Amino acid sequence: MAKNVLLTFLSTIGLEKNEDIKANDEFKERNITLRKAKYDLEDGREPVETHMTNESALRYLSVHLPENERIDKVFVFTTSEVLSPIKCRETFLGVKADGTAEYCTHFEYFKKRLSMFLPEYNDCLIVSQDFSGNDWDHYMRDIVAMAKKIQEYSEGQEVCLSVDLTGGFRNANMIVLSIAKLLQYSGIAINKILYSNYSIKGEVKKVEISNGIYELFDLVSGAEEFIRFGSVDSISAYFKEKHDVGKELNALLEAMKHFAQQIRLCHYGTLKNAIKCLGDKVDIFEKYIKNNDVDVYAKLFSSLLARIHKEYDEILHVDFSDEAMADIVLMKWCLNKDYLQQVLTLYTERVPEIILKGGIVQISDSYKSEKSGDRKKLPTTVAYELFVDNSGEEDRKKLNSSMSECRKQIIQKIKLHCNRKLGADKLSREEISNEVFESLNQKNDDGTYLNELIYIENENEILEHLVEYENIRYSVAHDVKMSDCNMTFWKDAYMDAERKAIEKGDKAWIKWDEICDDKAKYNKLMRVYFGNAKGDEIEKIFGLRIVVTSNIIRKIFSGQVECAQGISMECIKCIDQEYRRIRNERVISNHAKDEDSVWTYKELKEALDEGIKYLENTLKLVKD
Repeated sequence: MAKNVLLTFLSTIGLEKNEDIKANDEFKERNITLRKAKYDLEDGREPVETHMTNESALRYLSVHLPENERIDKVFVFTTSEVLSPIKCRETFLGVKADGTAEYCTHFEYFKKRLSMFLPEYNDCLIVSQDFSGNDWDHYMRDIVAMAKKIQEYSEGQEVCLSVDLTGGFRNANMIVLSIAKLLQYSGIAINKILYSNYSIKGEVKKVEISNGIYELFDLVSGAEEFIRFGSVDSISAYFKEKHDVGKELNALLEAMKHFAQQIRLCHYGTLKNAIKCLGDKVDIFEKYIKNNDVDVYAKLFSSLLARIHKEYDEILHVDFSDEAMADIVLMKWCLNKDYLQQVLTLYTERVPEIILKGGIVQISDSYKSEKSGDRKKLPTTVAYELFVDNSGEEDRKKLNSSMSECRKQIIQKIKLHCNRKLGADKLSREEISNEVFESLNQKNDDGTYLNELIYIENENEILEHLVEYENIRYSVAHDVKMSDCNMTFWKDAYMDAERKAIEKGDKAWIKWDEICDDKAKYNKLMRVYFGNAKGDEIEKIFGLRIVVTSNIIRKIFSGQVECAQGISMECIKCIDQEYRRIRNERVISNHAKDEDSVWTYKELKEALDEGIKYLENTLKLVKD
């Protein structure tokens, strides 16, 4: 059986002067009496008389609990005023030794009243927390302290919390509601939210059940949950017990639920249909509330639509007849919502289709026919096969041999470039590229060129570092301080080599700090260091990555695939390169491989953003 507890914020007791009672000259307060109120507890009995604000809620709860249940604990906030004496007739305790009157405090009188109508009352029933803060930091400490006391009581047992919103400061109801929310989040069930109307001049008032207002917080939180995370769990929980929800609102809620499920699963076809359905149901619901006298729940939910429109209109009204651009819109929306796993899936599966259906490339009829026969054996699309390497075993051996030879030549060219004399002319980026990567333009025995089969995945990055080196070399030759050049990459690479050399006991190694502004030492260092460096050391410094081209690159060279007007081979290579990197990350994450990601969360999001924007700009270029 659950334990029933009540949280309340104690008020000071109201007083009034009773003219019918003659004041005692010595203790004039004895003609001041408590201001009493009457409440109908709706239990079939006569209204009860209460002496203080918080009493009515407690009495109401005590008579409306199920049979054999009782109030097990009362948690109260007290203040310095509540802990001070009440100077009135009913609270007079007597005269102290010093001749002054003694009165009980508001808090003591509250406990006395509880003992009169709660059979289960004892000294352990009340748990208090002083609320003496005068700024937000103090408020928060007291709120947390009270929440902790209730949580500690609930450990190992089921607890049902009721809340009295009546007493305390003007902001006290917000304080106790915030605690209720904290406790609800930690798993404590909420029973009744109570509020007692103010009773004056003998009027009989009622204790109101305010759960409906409290539950509005759940609805608003649910809407925010749907906006931010695509979840309808809280909204569904809110409307679960509302049996009189209209069919239009119910249809919209079902559409939201279906969308939430599909965005999690990311089944493209079903997700696309769920988006269309959600857009249709939103339109139908809005027309309904505009043209009809709707129920309270429809009006309530309609107030949340503005935010839903703001966050969802981008996809709800997307034109799926332009499938390529619709995919771009959907990926951008998911990325803005931080649904990175969904973007990874959509990017990996849809980019090949975007390339083909968006007209970025066109394939020949002969290639279509060839692949039509293949697809009877493999459940893939023509578009997807453009982005995979389906070389046979014999072709793979040739490719591996070509890659190995290409790697050796590029490493040798980098070493030669870094050994150029200080006085040599400064080379441009294009000249460096032609010099270092000329092996890619070599012709194979079968008439194909190497760059049709393989490419350097980080070619631009390597070129950037070589251009930096060229600037450093040229600057030193002309007596420009090295510290004025961008040399972070080179310093890091050299410091790593220096550390290893020192560990091996190489005392002749020149420290980086000693060569920064010394032309002779610099010239000797770079020429000796790179002249003696092994191939794998150079490869590690630059992170040289040689990869096999996808089918799309080879088919463009062979004429079976043609780029759209204005789209260059370099553009396709960029798309292919980004696609490979992102697809590899998706394989690691989706297939639960025991490998570390090559990216941080931020880097992955930036890579996806960059890849999607590049695709979008390419599509626009094709359309223009």
